[in-house]
Amino acid sequence: MLVIPGSILLTAASCGTMPDSRRSYTPFNTNAPEIIRKLGRGINLGNDLDPYPGPEGSWTKGIKADTWFFDSYTNAGFDSVRIPVTWGYHLNNGVIDPGFMARVKQLVDWAISRNLYVVLDAHHEYWLKSNYIANIGTFESIWAQISTNFAGEPANLVFEILNEPSDPMTNAQVNDMNVRILKIIRQTNPGRFVMIGADKWNAFNRLIDPSFTVPSGDPYLIANFHYYSPWDFCGNGIGKWGTPADYSKLSNDLISVSNWAAVHKIPVYLGEYGACETCDKVSRLKWYSALSAFANADGFAYAAWDNYGQGTDGYRLMSRISGSWERELLDAIFSARP
Repeated sequence: MLVIPGSILLTAASCGTMPDSRRSYTPFNTNAPEIIRKLGRGINLGNDLDPYPGPEGSWTKGIKADTWFFDSYTNAGFDSVRIPVTWGYHLNNGVIDPGFMARVKQLVDWAISRNLYVVLDAHHEYWLKSNYIANIGTFESIWAQISTNFAGEPANLVFEILNEPSDPMTNAQVNDMNVRILKIIRQTNPGRFVMIGADKWNAFNRLIDPSFTVPSGDPYLIANFHYYSPWDFCGNGIGKWGTPADYSKLSNDLISVSNWAAVHKIPVYLGEYGACETCDKVSRLKWYSALSAFANADGFAYAAWDNYGQGTDGYRLMSRISGSWERELLDAIFSARP
């Protein structure tokens, strides 16, 4: 059994009973829009269905998602799970492999059966991002198949059109893509919530930039952004975090998104955030707690990145072997203290 140093052991068998301190955790913002309250605090099932071009488990030491993962998420207090999926490497003559589609549906149904909300995306589709004009037709076909196969799912399922559009893909192309894919989704899922985000890896400042436009006339949209700032700290583990200027920068960044969302009358989902495991421990806990507190105050749903990685690519919250949690990180996320 794996026990992560510094964590309190909550095994897959025992995680149904949480310590009493759970009762003191900060409630989720009751003033947030209904869909945001339902998404609430979430976690990413990262690196499971998003490897490319390798099979499931190739990025997680051979470990594949099991049904108990979703029990553990629920028992830890999470409201939702984001399931990243890379689809483009599972095509045969343009058709998504039926076995892969069935596996994705299995994970979605495991989560929904536990009353979790689910965000299902298209993740490492670099073939699209690197040559949008040549490949948008294939991406439209993929979303037609996803939309048809998941049309019967309850409202717990939310679609996310594309994770982290990146160079050379531009906001102009993102805008075009969103209109195209929404038209396809609405043919079979007229009332399902759909997430949209901007270029530069779903950067918050690109979401609020005038170059990004929210499709008009669709009441079931959610704006999505990711936050790993400052990158030297969060992504490279360099230095410390926690000065008054650090807190002010974090707060102001999120407030800028909140102000933009108020103008556009759109709810907001912070789909990924995290600071890698090589960060200074005290600073790391401060960062998670502050990020959660500010996101909560601004009325955002938020999902921590958990990828079962290591080193500067290590953002693990839960052991996928034992079910033990990094309890201090959980407390930072749920206590939401700035």
